[in-house]
Amino acid sequence: YLTFTLREKEWSLALDALNSLIDLRVGLGGKSNKDGEVDVQALVVIVEALVSENQMAHLIPPDETKIAGTDERSIAIKKNNFLRRKLGTLFRRIKAECKSDANVWKIFSVYFKCFKDRESYRDCLIRRVRALQVPDWERDESKAGRVCKAVIETVKAYRQDSESLPSLKAQATNLLETTIERVEEFPELVASLQV
Repeated sequence: YLTFTLREKEWSLALDALNSLIDLRVGLGGKSNKDGEVDVQALVVIVEALVSENQMAHLIPPDETKIAGTDERSIAIKKNNFLRRKLGTLFRRIKAECKSDANVWKIFSVYFKCFKDRESYRDCLIRRVRALQVPDWERDESKAGRVCKAVIETVKAYRQDSESLPSLKAQATNLLETTIERVEEFPELVASLQV
């Protein structure tokens, strides 16, 4: 069902299908065996579509000959806002049930960045870093490299927003210093963290 709704670009139904899929994976007991797995590929397709449709809706010129709210642009914007609310509901559910999938946090960080929700964007970035910090990550160079890449992206976002929120600069510095301490046995990674 999910594949069909994605292929037919029925985004509202696809969001419903993702919710149902999470229900099935969580089970009747209300607790997930595997941290509420999410179909990451389906989520990517939906988020990309919503971002693209939002950008396209705002490019449609308003039609002055129609009654306000009935022109193509207004209808497209209303549809996109409805889908964004539905995705927001799914996101809150994922946030509560799927804490350890770094890919999910990356997808949502892209979404929030596109819609200029800086606070949610930063929250997703830091959650992605935490999800990547699996046990003994600092002893495996490839895992440490993924964490460092996510830390760099997070620190840049925090520093960009630190003018309006000065406390973010201290948080960014703390995150960077902590990460450098934990990967000091990989000099290339330490050098990459000098942002």
